[in-house]
Amino acid sequence: MGLFGKKHTVVDVVFRDLTASPADSPGGTYRYVWTLKQPPSIGCRARVIDIERKLAPVVVMHVDQVKDVRGLKPVARIVTQGEVDAAFKKLDDDLLAWFRMARKAAGLPVRGRVATKPPGDYPPIPPADGDASPKKADTYGRGWFRLWKRAEERGMPADEVEAYRRLAFRWFAVRDAG
Repeated sequence: MGLFGKKHTVVDVVFRDLTASPADSPGGTYRYVWTLKQPPSIGCRARVIDIERKLAPVVVMHVDQVKDVRGLKPVARIVTQGEVDAAFKKLDDDLLAWFRMARKAAGLPVRGRVATKPPGDYPPIPPADGDASPKKADTYGRGWFRLWKRAEERGMPADEVEAYRRLAFRWFAVRDAG
């Protein structure tokens, strides 16, 4: 049989971090040929070689059978549950490191060493005191507000949540006084 005789399994995928939901940011799909032994399923996480020639995580959104697979690149491999677990652990560790930085900035007790740079994609911790223009004070207030709400969601200790709330409102008062 030639190129068009046999049907091949192809998948439409979206590029997503291992910790992201497939629906986090809707966008276009990309088609790859599935040559792996385990059959694909919708929602399956895999890795493909991206445009930068790096292994990138994807989520299978659609499975199809076609005869012509010219120009399609193969899926490199399936993502293991261990990889997904490790990605979620790193995400949680980064969040806790960010909270440790915030605790220190807020004057709350912190044991051990505290990072000086925010982990991952987390923003810098705003200052806890001082003066600022209304615009800067608004930015600082929003930063502490974000920390306050994330701390509530995460179930952090009440004294920590309250400290972030007070700092957010302190900066909003500076903003409003300007």
